[in-house]
Amino acid sequence: MNNEMRGPDDRKRAKKPTEQKGNRPKPSTVFGKKEQAEDLAKRFREASKSHTKAINRVLEDSGIDPKEADY
Repeated sequence: MNNEMRGPDDRKRAKKPTEQKGNRPKPSTVFGKKEQAEDLAKRFREASKSHTKAINRVLEDSGIDPKEADY
């Protein structure tokens, strides 16, 4: 169909944001999501601490003071 032959009803209607996403519940209201998020945050903090310790160890081994290092 040519654009010339199209009428106003033949155009695609833009979807509203609510139609695109659907009616999903918020993550905080879904059972188990809050506990899962807290667990992930806890594991992330632990990994971050061990990562910082490893960086400091490498800096100390190379003779650089970790407190003065810029990384």
